[in-house]
Amino acid sequence: NAGTMGFETAQLLVEHLRSSHYSRLHRQLIEGLVETDTLFFRDFPVFKFMRHEAIPRLLERHQKDKEINIWCAGCSSGQEAYSISIMVKEAIPTLSDWTVHILGTDISKGLLEKASQGLYTQDEVQHGLPAALLLRNFTKSGIRWTVNEDHTNRVEFRQMNLVTDEW
Repeated sequence: NAGTMGFETAQLLVEHLRSSHYSRLHRQLIEGLVETDTLFFRDFPVFKFMRHEAIPRLLERHQKDKEINIWCAGCSSGQEAYSISIMVKEAIPTLSDWTVHILGTDISKGLLEKASQGLYTQDEVQHGLPAALLLRNFTKSGIRWTVNEDHTNRVEFRQMNLVTDEW
């Protein structure tokens, strides 16, 4: 709402944003507009493909250097990046012999802070995350669940605008 941001019309707000440098107002607008709908193992067929097709191909291709890098763009509050880490752990029996780095990027600083904490409510973990995987990869912390350290060590979160930032 343009009025709550101190502008009479949406057009004036847009003109101000276009004519000014990146500011607190830009960040507020981004945080208000960013998509927060995410869950563990969202779009399960993609994770099934990853487990049975993509990861085995990566293992074959990187047999000598034993290093895999995966980018999770638009990672929101981390569920999808941690889902990738869980899937990698499930797919690679000798994971301790490998270096796996997962980069989760998003434009929202607030969502990235939540992702970095790796702390989720019961409601967040019960949607999309099978009980067996929950118990193997999370620790109950009071009324919340904390992602196990092997995943937080494997996943790095970084703020990135996919339209304007250079890789």
